[in-house]
Amino acid sequence: MIGALRGTVAEHLDRALLLDVHDVFYRVAVTPATLRQCTVDAMVTLFTHLHQREEAPELYGFVSEEERSLFALLISVSGVGPRGAMSILALAPVRELEQHIATGDAALLTKVSGIGKKTAERLVVELKEKLSDRLGGPAGESPSEVFDALQRLGYSAREAREAIRHIDRSGSVSDQVRAALKVMGK
Repeated sequence: MIGALRGTVAEHLDRALLLDVHDVFYRVAVTPATLRQCTVDAMVTLFTHLHQREEAPELYGFVSEEERSLFALLISVSGVGPRGAMSILALAPVRELEQHIATGDAALLTKVSGIGKKTAERLVVELKEKLSDRLGGPAGESPSEVFDALQRLGYSAREAREAIRHIDRSGSVSDQVRAALKVMGK
């Protein structure tokens, strides 16, 4: 896998840079902020993520390891692909996005085209604990949060209670929600 590239910006493309690395030109998808930051003929280092698609592999570039790490977390959530994750990263600085997710605030995420309320809530549920650990604070979760999270995802109280009855409740809240979603076949 390609972990990072250091080279000269040869050209700005639509939502991407053409990066010259020793006469090998890489097309690297980037956020609008990165595009503005990287001027043509400037030497840059981009941390990368290689996404394997059926048609062709796609390379995504980030100015910091933190940004790449958040991208990887975002695409680990069902329903969020690389383009959606890039759109989320374009909303705000990395720390601000992490703070919104860690505190359970999904409203900002719904501003991205293709990310509806359910997907935004799923992002918060699945990433809240990971990001609050990264930010150094407790997630502030209680036993009823699994039930609340399932209801925010659009499941009825009956469906949520039934799924919770069939899961191991010793894990984290996000693990319990994932297990409940599996029980319900989602």
